Amino acid sequence: MNSPLLVIDANVLIDYQSAGLEIIELMVRFVGPLHIPREVLAEVDGLDEETVQRMGAVIIETTTTELEEAEQEREQKPALSFPDAVCLVQARKRGCSCITNDRALRSRCTEADVNLIWGLEAVLLIHEAGGIAKDLALTYGERIQEANPFHITEEIMLRFRRRLKV
Repeated sequence: MNSPLLVIDANVLIDYQSAGLEIIELMVRFVGPLHIPREVLAEVDGLDEETVQRMGAVIIETTTTELEEAEQEREQKPALSFPDAVCLVQARKRGCSCITNDRALRSRCTEADVNLIWGLEAVLLIHEAGGIAKDLALTYGERIQEANPFHITEEIMLRFRRRLKV
């Protein structure tokens, strides 16, 4: 099985931080190599390089060319934060799937033909790969919603539960 390369955005890292950082380790083990741009990690309070590396994630450096491309992306789509633009550029250049819930980043990834994964969808992928039981996947989903109810709505949770078959 070919595991997809993954690049993750700060909003999902923050959700996982609330639900249980072990999700990162599970993702690396059961879904695919997880890359975190240094600019993205810097957005997440209380999460450091050593912690995510211990869980198997790779911190990726942004080249000068990528920084320039990210700035161009921001000019094209001002709703993108600079770390979001870096995430997009790195996903596109490395052929990675982008894990994000951010609408502006998702929109630009779609335009750039970058594969997308929702934050809760990644939890489902871990479950579907046999990494966690259904009840634990549901627990993670509920913790994420509890920490982020504005963005993880009841409708989103309903779709999550349907796919989880609970």
